[in-house]
Amino acid sequence: MSTTPARARLCCGCCCDFRRAVIIVDLVIVILEALVLISLPLGATDQVLFVPDEDLIKTEMIFSGVSIATGLLSIFGAYIFNVWPVLINVAWLLIGYIAAIIYAIQWCNDYIEKYTSKYLYATCSISPGSVIVQGILMLLWIYPHVGFIVQVAKGTLTKDGYVPSSCCCVVGNSTVAGVEQQVSPVVDTSATPSKMEQGVMQ
Repeated sequence: MSTTPARARLCCGCCCDFRRAVIIVDLVIVILEALVLISLPLGATDQVLFVPDEDLIKTEMIFSGVSIATGLLSIFGAYIFNVWPVLINVAWLLIGYIAAIIYAIQWCNDYIEKYTSKYLYATCSISPGSVIVQGILMLLWIYPHVGFIVQVAKGTLTKDGYVPSSCCCVVGNSTVAGVEQQVSPVVDTSATPSKMEQGVMQ
């Protein structure tokens, strides 16, 4: 009977397993949120573009900071096979999606208030299509996390039995030890006469 552990299921049926997918996705989120955190203070000093209320900028910076923290926490959770840090990040992604819609609405309100005058009425609206697209992207971000949580909860993805699975990033069949060892037969040469001994005997 084979003792080779079963491989982890692939995310979306391709690429890499759910543990790796969570780490990769959260790493991308952390990088994007870090760029937002850096760009917001720079944008606030730009007098050409419309700058929303200062409180909104501070709120966005706080949300970006929390997103970075939860992303790093989720990476650590996936690394140690703990679902709770990953679940916290899933909850925060949902909260962030709702908060982004609220932020966009408030941004439009500030824009209209600033540029509307007695003779000119500024307009600003949020496209339902953009809300739907952002919702789909948010679900794509969450999907690897849910897959990881489900597999760990079912016991099909464990630290002891984890085998990295990938259709493009892993070469060969890795085992828990890292490399599958090939056992070669051991030949006892002590009982086999050498060529020199055979010549002497002749």
